[in-house]
Amino acid sequence: AIQANPWLDQYHLGFAQTNLLLASALVTKPNPSEQERQTATALVDQSIKEARTAAELAPLNVANWETLAQIYRNIAGSVPDASTWALQAYQQALNTDPPNPQLRLDIGGLFFAAQQYDAAIQQFQLATQLKPNLANTWYNLANAFQKKEMYQEALQAYAQAKPLVTAGSAEEQQ
Repeated sequence: AIQANPWLDQYHLGFAQTNLLLASALVTKPNPSEQERQTATALVDQSIKEARTAAELAPLNVANWETLAQIYRNIAGSVPDASTWALQAYQQALNTDPPNPQLRLDIGGLFFAAQQYDAAIQQFQLATQLKPNLANTWYNLANAFQKKEMYQEALQAYAQAKPLVTAGSAEEQQ
């Protein structure tokens, strides 16, 4: 599809996502061989290249920036500066879709993973303002407050999340 029409960002985006899924499947299997690890690295490189191409072809498509950010986020533990690149891609996504609470949630998650709890709290609070009925934003905000030993605030945020979780849902299982 890319060869037939290299100017469609959707094709590059799909190829980026496919490459990332294949790489993930290779490295998460028990005892991957050296060849499989090398193949996974090449697949991640190709995934980044394709996601960048999609973002260049359609810079106003938020999904392109989100995918690029998610790829960087997935490799953050093993590639220096990947978290910084993820934040930059998320910022581009925010420029395209400012009221998107999921972007704030994802950015907050990056800060939380980096133990930058004040920045995480700020992003989670923005997400709760943008979509107050999203349980995950309140739950993550509560966890960030807990890490900061702001226990009263954490309890309040957990209390906000609880009625938003439907019985038997995936959120309840977490």
